[in-house]
Amino acid sequence: MKKNRMMRAASVLLIAVMLTTSVISGTFAKYTTSGTATDTARVAKWGVTITETTDSKLFSDAYAFHDASSPSANSVLSQTTDLVVAPGTDKAESTNFTIAGQPEVSVHVGYEGVVNLENWVVGGNYYCPLVVTVGTTTLSGLDYTDADDFESDIEAAIAAVSENYGVGTDLSAASDDLSISWSWPFEGSTGIIHATNVQDNAKDTALGNAGTDVDPSGTPATINVAVTCTVTQID
Repeated sequence: MKKNRMMRAASVLLIAVMLTTSVISGTFAKYTTSGTATDTARVAKWGVTITETTDSKLFSDAYAFHDASSPSANSVLSQTTDLVVAPGTDKAESTNFTIAGQPEVSVHVGYEGVVNLENWVVGGNYYCPLVVTVGTTTLSGLDYTDADDFESDIEAAIAAVSENYGVGTDLSAASDDLSISWSWPFEGSTGIIHATNVQDNAKDTALGNAGTDVDPSGTPATINVAVTCTVTQID
């Protein structure tokens, strides 16, 4: 009996040794290869800002004399906070916006204009002596039969200034792309042939009388120009 127990114990030990050897052999006796690849990325820089200029407005409440011998500083001065236009007044190269930033993507700088001309009517007929220049495009209100077409052409000229820029462009230079100027000629349109109207001092005066004691039933003519600048990433 004792011998049998010893034999059984020896057999169990042998089996345990064989199992252990198999586990160790399986752990240390195999090929293994590993590799690691990693990338880290940041978001491409945008950093674009658009600021409306406050010192380069399209219209003003005061206009300086062009004549050096003038009796005062201003030839036209609004008696309210309203901005005004009048014969002999003008504004040169209003830039409207300051754009800043050097984005790491290509961009489209787009301009959209909305122009409203109200009550430019004398004797029941459209009459607008304003001359508006956008970039190199000059448009005279006297070349139109109605305000709508004049408005549309100014808006189209503003939109045409839009442009694409490549990666890394310093957009501060794009601030000068849109330049708007205007004038109301003082002494008629001598030498300029207009398609529909001729500037007339009496008609200019009628525009100035609208809404005053001279013509209390009249409504003053107004011009409103709103320009939106949008910078958009492009592919």
